[in-house]
Amino acid sequence: MVRPQDPLAARGPVDEMVWYATNRRFKSRISTMVEIPAPPEVVFPVYVDRFPDWQPALKLERVDGARGKSCAEYVATYELLGRRLEGRFTVVDADPPRSVRVEGKGIGGIRLWYATTFRPIETGTSVRVDGDYDIPGTMLPGFAVSVIEAAVRREVDRAHATLREFCIAAVTSSAASRVI
Repeated sequence: MVRPQDPLAARGPVDEMVWYATNRRFKSRISTMVEIPAPPEVVFPVYVDRFPDWQPALKLERVDGARGKSCAEYVATYELLGRRLEGRFTVVDADPPRSVRVEGKGIGGIRLWYATTFRPIETGTSVRVDGDYDIPGTMLPGFAVSVIEAAVRREVDRAHATLREFCIAAVTSSAASRVI
């Protein structure tokens, strides 16, 4: 597979596009960051415990008997480009309040993994998400990979905006309860 050079691979100034080959098993990359004005001790539980609530394009139903809080499993339906994609999301590892790792598999060969880290910063928490995913062309026929990737980026940005709102509300609610 050939893809544009990842920013992590840059070595000094480059005047033109550089291409490189990769042996990655996934076609598409998730790499994003959001700053949230709340400490990791607030952001992490909102992220993990309210996973189904802050992701508008993703409908999640927790599977009964999942292997514990840090390894939650969900039946997932993802709305993307007017299509319903179905599968399972599993929180496979968690290190509160520092990190969480998620894997997903869907009907038709959809695959996903990502790791989220929560780092304290002066203004709150830096939430960083890095991972990979594949949505086979047969699942979204007629759409170029770049169109699918742009739609996924929009949904991730929308989810992070919702997560940010939930975390701000959690801080506000906590502050109000301390005053009372």
